[in-house]
Amino acid sequence: MNNFSKSLSFLALTLSLSTQAGGLWLNEYADPAMGKAGAGSQAGVNDASTVVRNPATMGRLDGSQYLLGAMAIYSQAEFEIESAGSLNGDKNPDDAGGLAPAASFYYTHKIDDKWSWGISSGALAGSALDYGKDWGGSYQATSVELVAVAIAPAVSYKVNDVLSLGASLQFVHGQLELKVAPPTRDGVPKSTSSIDGDDQILAYQLGMALKLSEKTELGLTYQSEWDFTFEGDINTPTNEVSVESELPLAQNVRLAINHTLNSDFSIHATLGWDDWSVLDKVNLSTVDNGASITTNWEDTYHYAFGIEYNGIKSWKISSGISYDTSPVSKTDRNAQLPVDRTMKYAVGLQKDYDKDFSYGVQFVYADLGSGDIDSVTGDRIALKGEYTEYNAMFLAFNALWRY
Repeated sequence: MNNFSKSLSFLALTLSLSTQAGGLWLNEYADPAMGKAGAGSQAGVNDASTVVRNPATMGRLDGSQYLLGAMAIYSQAEFEIESAGSLNGDKNPDDAGGLAPAASFYYTHKIDDKWSWGISSGALAGSALDYGKDWGGSYQATSVELVAVAIAPAVSYKVNDVLSLGASLQFVHGQLELKVAPPTRDGVPKSTSSIDGDDQILAYQLGMALKLSEKTELGLTYQSEWDFTFEGDINTPTNEVSVESELPLAQNVRLAINHTLNSDFSIHATLGWDDWSVLDKVNLSTVDNGASITTNWEDTYHYAFGIEYNGIKSWKISSGISYDTSPVSKTDRNAQLPVDRTMKYAVGLQKDYDKDFSYGVQFVYADLGSGDIDSVTGDRIALKGEYTEYNAMFLAFNALWRY
């Protein structure tokens, strides 16, 4: 295998996980529901972010609403090598985490007793992972940067006093830049190979909402796959070649319930399924070369529970917890993004300034597991270890206007 083919193979291996550089589907939208870990939000929330949580519930909001959100995401990813192959070495990387900003906008408008419409938009930018070039797992990843921007108009229809239906059409732009340093023969310094690609896709979300009583609401949502085809260039010290890779983000289903216990307390829960087994392999091709990598990802399951307290006039206090199962075992996990089981702990505070304006702050701590890796690529290429620090923190602020 020549040097370029090696570069292509290693890039396919890292690309197989790079689409998850946003993790599994994010549940942090810089909105009030963040404070209860998103629990029950598909059954309805009392603000404009319902356009993205479940568009079927927009008709429960009167008039027009605008919600602006801003969020800072800080992550830590410190990997400690236990053993490694003789060719790639056993030097530990830098902390691959960092700080990234995010922003969101939501709008809903009630047209009449039956119809409502809305629109949502969001952006996330910044370096997702940066290990540095000179470490034992550089053949899997040295850095990755992912930027995604989505705009989604939505509509809802109230069938009767119990049932409502909704749908949104998502216009998504994705851009991916990643670098790896494939190991070479003994005595030759590592060279960096990179790919820079972007894509625009259409996707959709469907929603159904049931208002069973004044105290109990149910909601069901379906999110279609995001089928990215990143077209860009692989750059090596001696080549620059156009490349194409098809990378799906899994479809998912969420079932949620909200129940009011009394005038002070309400409880919320969500169950979910994510079709990550769709990512069983990734194909990366050029005119003259190709590589197909088996990833062995499995479907994951999402669980969330939250509580809200409304006993203080004009204030709402929320808290919640969520859990996502791991999609991959340690033998198939990769340093590009070593997704493991995820536990999230959330708190939130929302203040109604008056009947037309409210604002709030939410905080989420995500325990991302240990991210164990036990990978063998060749006779002298291997990586075994775990993340001694592997977490993320989300701090969000929102402002809501009602008209």
